[in-house]
Amino acid sequence: MNWEKLKIFYHVAKAGSFTNAGQHLNISQSSLSRQIIDLEKRLKIKLFKRLSAGVSLTQEGTILFEHAERIFETAKAAENLLKEESAELQGEIKILVSPYLGGSWIMQHIEKFLKDYPRVSLSIFESERIDDLGNYDAALRPFAAGRQDCIQKYMISVPLRFYASPAYLKQYGIPQSKEELVHHRLICFDQKTTDTSPLNTHFQSNVKDKTLPTLRVNSPSALIQAAKCDLGIIELPDNYQDLAHTGLIEVLPKLKKITVDLYLIYAKECAKNRRLKIIRDYLMKSFYAS
Repeated sequence: MNWEKLKIFYHVAKAGSFTNAGQHLNISQSSLSRQIIDLEKRLKIKLFKRLSAGVSLTQEGTILFEHAERIFETAKAAENLLKEESAELQGEIKILVSPYLGGSWIMQHIEKFLKDYPRVSLSIFESERIDDLGNYDAALRPFAAGRQDCIQKYMISVPLRFYASPAYLKQYGIPQSKEELVHHRLICFDQKTTDTSPLNTHFQSNVKDKTLPTLRVNSPSALIQAAKCDLGIIELPDNYQDLAHTGLIEVLPKLKKITVDLYLIYAKECAKNRRLKIIRDYLMKSFYAS
């Protein structure tokens, strides 16, 4: 079938008249009419009913229009995709991160990305609420159960470690096993602000006596401050960026580390988003390299 004639048929059918289609295509009405007559002769069917106010599709014309519409929509989508692929990456990318885990890890891996894509504005916000995902391109956080509407791409496993101040350990002693943790003050990330159960129950799952934490806080900086004030033992990712100059000491360094898996979570309809795909692949490569 002649592509140009199919295009003319499609626009006449969509416009409902030769006049409107001619204005859109910048082709005379008589020329359009001849093209349609030629197409009808070639197919040996009538495609339009000529009316005083325009044209309407015959049954055969409706079938052809449905196929033509899919063809031109697919062609337009391919054209847009090619334009997007060839264009310089730019615009805003908004990522929601878990303050307990993702916020610390992602900051160590984005410097090269920002250099490679100078026209991208990367916005990173901390929140444990997965319900906030609709306002962002993606979330970097532990697995979100029950979110069948999302794609959850595994990114990295984050080891967790225990820390306390020298003064606290001098007063209460240094635990030599996980069972001894029940005799210590344990400071947890507030379970009311997160649905990441591995973090909420980590202390309790590592001791026989599942006692309540001595203190709960809802930010990593508050965890560190509580430990610096000699209030108890905290748990943080082993590469948390603010730990280096705190003076805190790792507790039970030989204990087998528990890890929490981080996922990049995004809506299924965003799966082909070029900006999201690029930063996803970049972060995966950077995480594995580290």
